[in-house]
Order: sequence, then C-alpha cells, then structure tokens
Amino acid sequence: MIISECFLMANSERQTGNYSAIVQCEVACYTHKNFFRTLSQSRISEVIEGVFRGMLGIMSGIRPCGAAFSWVFLSVSAMACSPEAFPVAIDVGHYRDAPGATSASNVSEYVYNLALARKTLLALNSRGFSSSFLIGESGAAISLSSRPAQANKRLASAFVSIHHDSVQPRYLHRGPNARESDYASGFSIFVSRHSGQASAALGRAIGREMVDYGLSPSPHHAEPIPGENRPFLDRSIGLYAYDGLVVLRNTRIPAVLVEAAVIVNPADERRITSGDLHDKVANAIAAGVVAFCK
Repeated sequence: MIISECFLMANSERQTGNYSAIVQCEVACYTHKNFFRTLSQSRISEVIEGVFRGMLGIMSGIRPCGAAFSWVFLSVSAMACSPEAFPVAIDVGHYRDAPGATSASNVSEYVYNLALARKTLLALNSRGFSSSFLIGESGAAISLSSRPAQANKRLASAFVSIHHDSVQPRYLHRGPNARESDYASGFSIFVSRHSGQASAALGRAIGREMVDYGLSPSPHHAEPIPGENRPFLDRSIGLYAYDGLVVLRNTRIPAVLVEAAVIVNPADERRITSGDLHDKVANAIAAGVVAFCK
C-alpha cells in the first residue's frame, strides 16, 4: 500500500490547522475516491507532488480550487492494487483451547475455520494475491486484539476473519451428536463502522460474490433479542454492522468478519462436509477482494 488514507482538510474560512502533524496527504481538488484507482504509478507520484504544493498554498492562505471544503475521508487503499502488492490477512477465528461453537456433529468451529481459511488463501493466491497470509493457523492461543495488530504489523492491505455461526441457546435442542437447530441457515458478514467506509465496501463486494456463488444470507442476527439485534447494512447480501467487534474496530485497514454457515444446523454442516460450500465461500471471498481492488 502506498497510501492507506487520504484526508482533505480545508474550509471556506481557511482556518489554521496543525497540518504537519495530522495531514498525511492533502488532496487539493480530488474528492472522488475512485480517482486514485485510475492512475498509473508515475501519475500517482505526480499527483502527490501537486497535492503537497496545494497544501503549501492552503497553509499560505491561497485557495487553489476556489471552493469551500469540509472534512472528507477518502479510502484509497486499492489505488495501486496490483494483487501481489495487496496482502490480505486471513484470520482463523478462535484457537484449539477456545474453539468457538460446536457443530451438530460435534466438530469444533475452529476446525472448520482453519479448513476454510486455508482454502481462502489458495483462492487468493490463484488470483495473484501471493503475499496474503494466515493469522492463527498454528492453533495456539491468540488474543482478539493481537489479531488485527499482527495484520497491521505485517502491512496487510485488508483483513478477513473466518468464522462459522451458531444461534442463541433458546433455539438449540439436543440432537444425535450435539445440540443443533434448524432455526437459521446461511452466511453473514460483519463490519465495524468505526473502521471506515472501506470496510463496508469490502463487505459489500464479498457479499455480492457470495450471492453470485449461489449462497444465501441469514437474517437471524437482526432479530431484536439479547445477543442479536445487529443492524443490517444490506439485507440482500447479509451485511451487518457490528461496531464493537475487537478484531474489526482495531484495524487500520478494510476489515470484515465472515460467518460462512450455521454449523449447528445439520443441513448447513452437510454442505460443508459432503458438498462444495467451503469452495464456494473461499472463491467468493477471493472474488470479492478482486472486485474491491478494481
């Protein structure tokens, strides 16, 4: 990533600001977030040079665009999105000693998370995202906060946390092997609105691909009951806001959490063990990353 965030800061009063401390990139007139994505490497360099000249003009009281501006946040993490230079951090949800939900056949969520994360990495590699990597693959204990910290430290361009879903205890009943439920089925995608519009854009790109791959979103997290009541950002693609999720709110890059299927539902689990659900989800995530980078 050349620039992860650009800020446009100026207003009609030309108020004094601490530009040297808080402005990473003063973009004079380019307020459309897709502008940078159309540029070659050489043109990006030219624009950045012009940007700082414009910043000097603003600091001197000159208004190079002749217009009043307000704070505008531009996410241009994909502006130079050659796949090999766009590492995706794939977070394996949970770990061996705290394995998450238990499936209808008594398999731990971590087992399914690891299997899907590995398939997702292969799907990304096959599309040229060769610098992508896994977090939590060893199964050793890892805190929630250290997961995005690892992604940030390794200069990831995007963060995708892999999970499998359950339902609230009121909907579970004893099955042949473990507690199960047919109350909910399908996938869900979560983003934190604290991590910026780029996360929602990545979530939408992945959600659309999930639907295109023939997968169905689950609406059960929107139910107004304790433990749920998550607001939809886009019901048609199973995209929810979950602002408090530690692995999402603490990233400095576009971040999503994918619940691939409801593993307490025997039918969903059979689609994993006997069908191609994981292949579809892995390819949908990778295709969503490609679409996000365009």
